[in-house]
Amino acid sequence: MKRRNFLKFASIGAAALAVLPGFSLYYASSRDCAVDLILDEYKFLKIGREEVVKYVDDFYKLHPVEESTPWQMKIKIHHYFNIATVRSEMLVKGFLLSTNFFMNKMDETKPVEYISLYNPYKQPCANPFSFMYYPQQNISS
Repeated sequence: MKRRNFLKFASIGAAALAVLPGFSLYYASSRDCAVDLILDEYKFLKIGREEVVKYVDDFYKLHPVEESTPWQMKIKIHHYFNIATVRSEMLVKGFLLSTNFFMNKMDETKPVEYISLYNPYKQPCANPFSFMYYPQQNISS
């Protein structure tokens, strides 16, 4: 193989490797990426995909982020490159507050079901630090 042919094929291959992930970022659904982010964050819980889809649909109805290009790119980039900074935002944080997880006393063996989008003015916050959620310990003096 001549040097010119090698350089031509190598540059075409490098360009394809650079462009193809960009197309997947552009054409991927931000809703699907958001669902996958939540499922990946809480993979230790028993959560059905349909519960997370309901939550993401309600979240997108309340917050008009679907038209926001920066939001879409942020969700997609964090999903595809597994960056953890988006996990602390309102999308992932609000999911557990919108479910029966705290009502079930944070029991990881029970399935988590979506109830409704969390609104602090309509429903009280389930206190995860309450003494009722932890088993009684024998205190010896």
